[in-house]
Amino acid sequence: VQTCALPIYVKWHMIGHLQTNKVKYIIDKVSMIHSVDSYKLAAEIDKRAGAKGITMDILLQVNSAQEESKFGITTAETEELIHEILENCENIRLRGLMCVAPFAEDPEDIKVYFDGDQDAKEVFAEVIAQKIRDTKTKDKLAIMKDKQYNDYEFSNLKSA
Repeated sequence: VQTCALPIYVKWHMIGHLQTNKVKYIIDKVSMIHSVDSYKLAAEIDKRAGAKGITMDILLQVNSAQEESKFGITTAETEELIHEILENCENIRLRGLMCVAPFAEDPEDIKVYFDGDQDAKEVFAEVIAQKIRDTKTKDKLAIMKDKQYNDYEFSNLKSA
């Protein structure tokens, strides 16, 4: 992994599929990983972050359209993975979901995928609210909406 000379306040985010065997190369070079799609990957991030003495912010990648060509968990898998990470990964700060829809020329054509992912967002919010009530790890938990669209303005409207 090469980085260029930018001011110290510039924060890099890992966006895109990440293999477990590549985590060691990026763990101390990024401030957030947007594409966690399995407990195996989360566990590797947790292990490598712990070894470096850092806490890594992550987003779970949800494949909203359930396209075979895209990575990500299904809405139905969301709750179980959230619980596994919160219960077992001390060096990860779960920040939210990154929901991925199919490409479409017209952003209106993909609204249905994100409207349908309301279930995943509700599961995330409920689990996080329960964990905040049950634990002293409030600083480890935060809700952030992050969606991927081909239209930046549409994305901002949906995330608001």
